[in-house]
Amino acid sequence: ILQKNPNDLAAQFDLADSLLKMSGAVEYAEGADATMKLAQRALELCLAAQQQQPAAGADNERGRQLLASSHETVGNALRAKRDFDGARASYGKSLSAFETLFQNATAPADKARYQRNLAINLRKYGDIEWMKGQQQDGLALALRALEHFTTLAQADPNNAQAQFAVSAQHTSLGNYYWEAKDLPKAAEYYRQGLQLDEICVRNDPNNVQMRRSLIVNSQNVGYTLAQQGDVASAQQYCAKALAELEGLLKTNATAPGLLNMAKEIYGYDGEVNVIFAERRGVTTAESQRYWQAALRSYQRSLALLQQLKEKGLVRRIDAQQEGSLHSEIAKCQSKLKR
Repeated sequence: ILQKNPNDLAAQFDLADSLLKMSGAVEYAEGADATMKLAQRALELCLAAQQQQPAAGADNERGRQLLASSHETVGNALRAKRDFDGARASYGKSLSAFETLFQNATAPADKARYQRNLAINLRKYGDIEWMKGQQQDGLALALRALEHFTTLAQADPNNAQAQFAVSAQHTSLGNYYWEAKDLPKAAEYYRQGLQLDEICVRNDPNNVQMRRSLIVNSQNVGYTLAQQGDVASAQQYCAKALAELEGLLKTNATAPGLLNMAKEIYGYDGEVNVIFAERRGVTTAESQRYWQAALRSYQRSLALLQQLKEKGLVRRIDAQQEGSLHSEIAKCQSKLKR
C-alpha cells in the first residue's frame, strides 16, 4: 500500500504497529539486534509521517502513541545491548511523550492506558538512572512509578494485572535498596510485594506469572533476612519459596523461563544455607544439616543448568555460573567430609 501511496498516513501507522508487535515476538527467540531493526523501522515510519504531513502527524493521537512506543522499544533493545546512554535517551523521549498523552487524555479508558504506559516508562528510566550511578534520581522515578501503579490498582480493584503491577514495582524497589545495602528497607519492599502476590495468586491460582513472582519474593525476603541474621524467619520464607517452586514445576516442568528461575532460586537457597552453616554459635549437628541442605540445593541448581544446556538455552553468564556451582558443591562436600 505504501509503495502505491507513500503518504498514506493510516498505512504508515498500521505498518509501524505491526513492526512493534513483531519486535516483541522476536525478542526472546532472536535477541536485541532483531528487536532493534524492527523498532527502528517503526520509528522511521512515525517520524516520516510527521515530516510528510506535519499537522496530521502531530495531531494524530495514534501516531503520537506509536512514536512513543517506538522510542520505548528502541530503548529496550539498547538496554539489552548494554548501551545504557542510548537507552536513557530513548526512554527519555518515550517518557515525555507518554506523559503528554496522559495529561491530554479525556476519556477514562485512554487516561488509564496512558497512565500505565507512563508508569512503565518511569520504571524503565529509573532503572537506567540507577545503573548509571544516579541512585537518588533512579529511586525518585521508581517511587513515582509506584504512585501511578497504585492509583491504577485502586481505581480498578478487580483488575488482577493492575494489582500485580503494584507488586512488581515493590519488588523493583526492593532490588534498589538491596543494591544500596539497605537490607531492612529491601526486606520491607520485598515483603509488601509478597503480600500482594499472595492476594493475586489466591484470586488467580493458575496464573504462572503471578506464582513465579510469589516464589521470587518469598526467596527475596528469606535471603535478605538471612543476611541480617534472622535465621528462623529466613528459613520460613525460603521453605515457602521451595515448596511453591516444586508445585509449579510439577505442571510446567519444561518451560525454559521457569527452569531458569528455578536454577536461580536453588542457587540462592544454597547460599542461604551456607550463611546458616557459617554463623557463630552453630552446633556441629546444625552445621552439618545446613551444609547438606546447601549441597542439595547447589546440585539441583546445577542439574537445571545442565538441562537448559541440553536445550541450547545457556547464555555466556550461565556458562560462567556452571563453574561457580561446581566450586560451591566441592566446598560443601569438603565441609561435610571434615
